[in-house]
Amino acid sequence: KLVELVYTAVSRAMFNKDQLALAVHLARNLLPAQFPTEEWSVFLNCSSSLSDGAANTASKRESGSRPGTAASSTPSWVRAESADAYEQIAAALPGLVATAQLQEGRIWAPWAASTASVVGPGDGGVEFVPAAVAGRLSGLQQLTLVAAFRPDSLPVATAKLMCQLLHLPNLSPPPLSMRQLLQKTSESMDSNHESSAGAASVEPVLFVTTPGADPSQELAAFAETQVGRDRLHEVAMGQGQAEVALQLLKECTRTGDWLLLKNLHLVVSWLPLLEKEVHNLPPDRHEGFRLFLTSEPHGKFPATLLESSLKVVFEAPPGIKMNLQHTYASWSTDFLAGTTAAATGTGTVQPVPAQLVPLRAQLLFLLAWFNAVIQERRNYVPYGWSTAYDFSVADLRAGADVVSRIASSTDQSGMDWQQLLGLLQVIYGGRVDAEHDARVLVAHLKAIFTLDLLTARPPTTTGRRQQQQQRLPGLSQTATPLPLTGAKQDWQAYVATLPDTDAPEVFGLPANIERAVALGSSKRLLAALRQMGTAQAAAAAFDRQVWADQLQPLLKLWDQLVSTAPPGLRQVIAAASSAVARPASAAARAAAVAAAAVAANPGGPASRDVAATSSASAGGSDGPVESFVGLERQFGMALLKQIAGVMGGIKAVVTGDASLSASVQAAASALIQGQVPTAWDSQWEGPSSPLDYIRSTIRRASALEAWHSFSQKPGGLLANAGSGPQDALDLGQLFRPGAFLNALRQQAARNAGVPLSDLKLCSVWQGGRLPKGRDCSPAVHVCGVILQGALFDGSSLSPAWQVCMRAKGWVLQQE
Repeated sequence: KLVELVYTAVSRAMFNKDQLALAVHLARNLLPAQFPTEEWSVFLNCSSSLSDGAANTASKRESGSRPGTAASSTPSWVRAESADAYEQIAAALPGLVATAQLQEGRIWAPWAASTASVVGPGDGGVEFVPAAVAGRLSGLQQLTLVAAFRPDSLPVATAKLMCQLLHLPNLSPPPLSMRQLLQKTSESMDSNHESSAGAASVEPVLFVTTPGADPSQELAAFAETQVGRDRLHEVAMGQGQAEVALQLLKECTRTGDWLLLKNLHLVVSWLPLLEKEVHNLPPDRHEGFRLFLTSEPHGKFPATLLESSLKVVFEAPPGIKMNLQHTYASWSTDFLAGTTAAATGTGTVQPVPAQLVPLRAQLLFLLAWFNAVIQERRNYVPYGWSTAYDFSVADLRAGADVVSRIASSTDQSGMDWQQLLGLLQVIYGGRVDAEHDARVLVAHLKAIFTLDLLTARPPTTTGRRQQQQQRLPGLSQTATPLPLTGAKQDWQAYVATLPDTDAPEVFGLPANIERAVALGSSKRLLAALRQMGTAQAAAAAFDRQVWADQLQPLLKLWDQLVSTAPPGLRQVIAAASSAVARPASAAARAAAVAAAAVAANPGGPASRDVAATSSASAGGSDGPVESFVGLERQFGMALLKQIAGVMGGIKAVVTGDASLSASVQAAASALIQGQVPTAWDSQWEGPSSPLDYIRSTIRRASALEAWHSFSQKPGGLLANAGSGPQDALDLGQLFRPGAFLNALRQQAARNAGVPLSDLKLCSVWQGGRLPKGRDCSPAVHVCGVILQGALFDGSSLSPAWQVCMRAKGWVLQQE
C-alpha cells in the first residue's frame, strides 16, 4: 500500500508519457534482484529498429554475391530489423540464447510474425514470450526478448510487469478534482499547524501544463463554489505584469483571497524574486490564502521553487476512458442532473425540464466522447492530425453550454441537430487550420452525434418503436446502452464499463497504426531509462566498477564484431587497440575533408581534382569512382582506428593495465550515458546509439574492403559490380553515399565529354526502362534504399501507412 501511495503521489507530478519510466525506475531500486546489472544493460541497448544496420542485414539476406556481404548466423525467423539485437544478445548473454532456445524457429517464428500484442486481455501472469520457454525466463529476460524482436509490444509488456512487481492496479493515477487537491493542501496545513501555522496556505500549487491544457477555468468554477469568483485573482504573466503579481500576492495574503499566476515559463528570470517573496510572507497571513501557479516545462525553472510547491501535471488524461472519468469528475452533480444548466455551475441558465434530463445527459456523454476522441487522436500525429491541436477544457465547457441550451429548448417540433452540429463545429473547428483535418473533425461529429445512439429520444420520436441502440464508433456491438438518468453516479458507473484500451478504429485509423506509435513509445522509454539510470555526476567521475558494469556488454559486442571483420581490418584494429585513442592522422583528416568537399560541392575544385588527390590511395585506375572508393576506405579506417583506440583504452583501464587519459574518460562517460562520443560524431554523423554506431562503422569499413577489391580489378568498380540486381551496390555500406553519386556524375561527364551542369540523375525500377537511343554510361544497379510512407511491389510505388519499407533493384543512371 505504501508503494502505491508513493507512486500515485509522484506520478501525478509527471506527464503520462513518463509514468512508465517512473514505474520501472521505482521497481529497479526497490527490487534490485529482479534486474541483474548485465541483463539490464543489454535490455537498455538491444532494441530493434529499421536502421542502416538493419538495412545492411536485409541486403545481406537478399543476395550473398554483393560487395561486402557475408553469411549470417542469425536464425531465419529473426526479422532483418532485429538481427543486430540478436547479435548483441548472443554476444553478451549466451546463456539466455540457450535457455530461450532462440535457434528453434518452430517455437519463435509464429510469435515473431504475430501482429497481436504479447500481453493478452485479462492475462494475470507474466508470459510475454512463447509458452514453451516462458517458465524458464525471468520478467526482465522476457522484456529483453520483446524489446529485441517485438518492440511494438514493449510498452504494454513493461507496464504489465511493473504492475505485478509493484502490486499496482494500473500505472495511471486516479483523476484528481480541484476539491480533492484543496483537501490535500488542507491536510498538509493540519499536519504542519503545530510547527508552522498556515504553512500549507502559502504552499504554492504548481500546475505543470502542456499546450492546450488550461486548469484556470476549472479552478475558477471551483473557486465560485468556495470563496466566490470575485475572490480569485488571475494574472497572465508577461511583459509588465511582475509588479502587478507581487502587489496582488501581498494583498491576497492579507485578505485571504486566491491568486493564480499563469504562464510562469515566460518569465523564468523573474521567478527567483517570486520565490523570495513567497518565502518572506508574514507569519500572520490569512489562513484562507491560496497561491496557484501554472507553467509549461522549462529547463531553467528554479529547482527550489519546484521543491516548495505541490506539483500536479494538468494534461489530457491518457485514453478515452480516463479522459471521460476526468470530465465527469469535473462536472457537478447538479449540472448533470439539470438543476444547473450552465457548465460553469453559475446557475445563470434556466434549469432543464425533468422530461428532458435523460436526453440532455446522453447528449453530454456524446460530447464528452467526442472531446476525448479528438484529443486522443493527437497521440497519432501526423497520422491522426497533421499537428497537435490545442483542444482544451474551454472547448468542452463551451460545447456543454451549447448542448444544455439546445436540449433545454427542445419541444414537440424536435431538436435542432443542424444547429447543434454547426455550433460544435465552430467551437472545435476554430482550432483546426488544415482542410483535411477539418473534414476529419466534421466526420467525427456526424458519426457520434446521431439519433441512433440515443435511447432517450426527443419528443418527436415518442410513440415510435424504439430502435436498438447503435454502438459508439469503434466499440463492440455488445456495448451497454446509455443510462436514462441524469445521476452522476450512473454515468460514472457506465464509463467504468468502457474498455481500458482504445482500438484505432475508435479514431477512424487503420489497425496497424498502433505499431508505428508503439515503436516510437519503445524508443522513448528506453532512452528515458538510460538517462535516469546514469547520473551526469556519476558518469563524469572515474569508477572502475561502474565502468566494468556499464560498458561490459559494449566491450563484448565490440570483440564479437571485430572477430568477423576482414583480416586486414583486424590488424588495423589490433594496432590501434594497443594504445589509448588518439587523433586521426593528418592524411586521414585530409581524406575526410576531401570527401566532405566532394559531397557538398560536386562541381567545385575538390570535386574536379578528387582523382588526382587520392590516386595513390585508390591504388588502381584514377577514375572518379575509384578515387571515391579510396577516399571512403581511408576515411573508414581512420574512424575505425579512433573507435578501436577508445575501446582498447577502456578495456585496459578497466583491467588496470593502463592509466586513464582525458580522451578515454570523455569517451567512456558519453558511452555510459548512452551517447556517441563527440570525437566520433564530429567525424561521421552516424546512428545516435553507440552500439548501432559501432556496428555501422565496422560493417561499412568491412564492406569497403570488398568495394576496394573490385575497384582494383581491370575496368574498375563499375566493370566488376553493379551491373545487375544480383551484384547491386549497397548504398547503405557507404559513409557518404551522396559523394558516391557525385563521383558517378563526374564519371558520366568524363565519358560523355560534357560539363557537370548539363547532367541530371535519372532513376528507374527496371534496367529495361532506360531511355533508348542515348549513351547512358555509366548505369549502375544499387540497393540499400529506404522508402518512407510507401510500398514497393517490384515495379511501382503505392502509398502506405507503414513507417518505412525497403526497396530493391533500384537503378541509378546518369545521362
